[in-house]
Formats: sequence, C-alpha cells, structure tokens
Amino acid sequence: MSDFRKSATSSGEAVVVHLSAQEVRIEDNDISKAGKGIAVGGVTHGANPTEIVVKGNRIRDISTAGGSDGAGIRVENANQVQLEGNTIEDTQGYGMMLGLGTNGAPSRDLLVRNNVIRTEKLIRLGRQRPGLRMEANRYEAGGLFKAEPRRRATSLSGNSSPVWTRAPAWSLEPARSLEAQPPRRWRPRKWRSRWLSA
Repeated sequence: MSDFRKSATSSGEAVVVHLSAQEVRIEDNDISKAGKGIAVGGVTHGANPTEIVVKGNRIRDISTAGGSDGAGIRVENANQVQLEGNTIEDTQGYGMMLGLGTNGAPSRDLLVRNNVIRTEKLIRLGRQRPGLRMEANRYEAGGLFKAEPRRRATSLSGNSSPVWTRAPAWSLEPARSLEAQPPRRWRPRKWRSRWLSA
C-alpha cells in the first residue's frame, strides 16, 4: 500500500480501524508514502475498537506533509490492541503514538511486543494508557521517547511535564508493564497459550 496523503476527508492513513470494530487483524502489509501508516481508534462514536491485532507489517516513509502527524502506528480510544512484530522506519512523526486519548477516552490493555523501530522519534505515550505492556521491542540508538505523565501522576522530576529520553544503542527492553497496576487479563480467542502465562 502506497501513496496516501492528507485531504479534506482523511489524515492520509494507509489503514484505518475505528468506530466499533472488533476482532480485526492487520497482518503482513508493506505500507509506504502515507501521512500515517496504521490508525486504530480515534473516533468516539459507539464502542471503541476492541481486540485488534497489528502484526508483521513493514511501515516506512511516513510523512508530515500537508499537516499529517507522520506516525507509523497510532492507537487511541481502543481496547485490547496487540502490536507485534512490526518494523517501522523513516517516519517524520513518531514510530508509534499510543494512548493520546482523543476526547479523553483511554486506550486500555495495549500489548506492544517484538517491534523494531528505526526512526528519530521512536514512541510517544499519551496520558490515556491503562494496562500498557511493552516487551522486547528494539529501537534505533539515539531515538527519542516522549511520555506524557498519567493523570494524578508526576514525571521523574516531580512535575507534570512530559518525560523525554533517548534510546541507548539498539536497546532491547525487558518484559514489563509500564503501569503501576497489572493489566487486566484478556486473550484473543485463538492465541490464548501465547499471550499470558498463568
């Protein structure tokens, strides 16, 4: 999929999953030359998208031209989304934007695992991300992370400013949750044994 640009009716997304979509799989696509690679959620009519799998996609050359955000994958206002085994390169925006909370709605129980992100702006985490888990992702050295503090929380310096940091040389993160409370247990119907340990 290639050549998607922002217009009066689109942000230039190559793939969009929103409204009340359930049990959607986006797998093994080559996406390039777009204003946004894959967008999940973001529209708050009815129930949020639920049980969405974004796996094995190759996303590159994503642009901010015309006012798009230039994100490789953006998830907001969605529940139980799995981002696994995707490769994201050369985005002018962030490789992933998660939990920004359009209209204040959260993205619950996101699992971000085994992705490779090679771009200057790696990941932006919004405030609305309860139950987010990030495991074994690889990042380009020196890339930028941005994390908005969660509501009623403070940043590492004790204020409510965003936390910015740079990735060390090809970092591999440990398996852990980014939230103080453990994520709710949910499992896609066909992958129960691979998702969570007992």
